[in-house]
Amino acid sequence: MDYPGGLLQRLGELPPGPWPGQVFRWTFEGIPPDRPNARGARWNPPAVVALYTGLSRDVVKAESQYLIDAQGFPPTRGRIMHTLAISLNSVLDITNPKLLGELGVTPEALQSTDHTACQMVGGAVERLGHDGLLVPSARGAANNLVIYVNNLPYDTPITVLASEPF
Repeated sequence: MDYPGGLLQRLGELPPGPWPGQVFRWTFEGIPPDRPNARGARWNPPAVVALYTGLSRDVVKAESQYLIDAQGFPPTRGRIMHTLAISLNSVLDITNPKLLGELGVTPEALQSTDHTACQMVGGAVERLGHDGLLVPSARGAANNLVIYVNNLPYDTPITVLASEPF
């Protein structure tokens, strides 16, 4: 992937930090809670493997409802809310609106169905070897944590603390 001028350098200047804690994730019934997305979505271009999580239940519900509404037909399986425990070593926090703009992610790009700007950032973060990216939700007031699965140390556990229908 070709990155716009300065994107890798600007992301490389950001101080990564650890991120230990609980996150929330939704799946349809029968889908494992640690099954990542490799097809591409807002913060991962195709072939970059990512696990999308949220820092609040409400934002995860809003994100799931948006996806279901965009499909145009009701799901045949129920949704499950999972509470996960994760400890990441190298997370970049790009939730600051000014920083997002510097990285080419405008408020319009964050809300858009064209994920190009966000995928550029997410692909660059994964390429730089970080295991997580803290981003604002496009659907709610809380943040999301995108986990780049291929950059996790081999022994990093993703522990399911609870799973419940919603």
